[in-house]
Amino acid sequence: MSDLTGRIAIVTGSGQGIGQAIALELARRGAKVVTNDVTGCCAEDTLAMIRELGGDGLAITADVSDSAQVENMVKTVLDTFGQVDILVNNAGTTRDNLIVRMPEEEWDFIQKVNLKSAWLCSKAVVRSMMRKKYGRIVNISSASGLMGQAGQTNYSASKAGMIGLTKALAQEVASRNITVNAVAPGFIETDMTARLPEEVKQRMLNMIALKRFGRPEDVAAVVNEVAVHRVAGCEHGVIGPRRHALRQVHAAAAHIVDVAALDDIAHAGLAQGDCMFAEARELAVLDGAVAHAPSEKRPPLGIGALNAVGIVGGQVGVGVLE
Repeated sequence: MSDLTGRIAIVTGSGQGIGQAIALELARRGAKVVTNDVTGCCAEDTLAMIRELGGDGLAITADVSDSAQVENMVKTVLDTFGQVDILVNNAGTTRDNLIVRMPEEEWDFIQKVNLKSAWLCSKAVVRSMMRKKYGRIVNISSASGLMGQAGQTNYSASKAGMIGLTKALAQEVASRNITVNAVAPGFIETDMTARLPEEVKQRMLNMIALKRFGRPEDVAAVVNEVAVHRVAGCEHGVIGPRRHALRQVHAAAAHIVDVAALDDIAHAGLAQGDCMFAEARELAVLDGAVAHAPSEKRPPLGIGALNAVGIVGGQVGVGVLE
């Protein structure tokens, strides 16, 4: 089990859904977790759940798309705990509409909540991480940011932007032992996705090999591993629900764990730390089967630099650049 004892984690938007599951998983692994939500009662609810598990932390009400509130939140954490080791930029929402019907205000709102918030929070914590020469930043993107989704030009653009942010920031701070990664979930069962029309949910389900939607706990398991290991995201690996390979794999030497038969990513090879590429750029998935890169040499087991993780229907695909 990963040990995060002594680590301080901030999880934005952790009052419910994926964020709450991530906060609880990090707490189980020993981290003190700062819960955050724009609604105070939700952040407090998650903190109460953490304390029921025997953990501890702090609940902070803040709109993380507002720079002053973000600065106050991070100052409070530093004043209370003296450090921030892990930041999970999870806060996000949707305002779906066809582009011809979408008001400009809905475009601006989604970029502010989903993308600007991640930039603001990263900017606020990175200086203290640089001084300590340790940090783990995890951005929760989306499969919509990789493949696009009709009716979600604003949401898809914001989540694609998070992947660009991840790649750029990872290169800025890697020399200070700070890693930046993106996790790109597919369709996950949350209150937000529950509001989608049934025909939309059925169409998404038909594109998932395991014929089930992901769970918040699936995402939390991957975030936990990324928060523990020294992995940084400058390229990207992709897994998607489409019925064709998304990318071609190029690798000089690779060891890719085959997770096609696994129904729970918590038990995937990544959790045991034995998934590693030497010079892999991209990972392809075809109907839930991992495409193995050609290799004559196998590197020692371990994790190099995780680029991005995509989750669809309880499966995980990773691309790692050593």
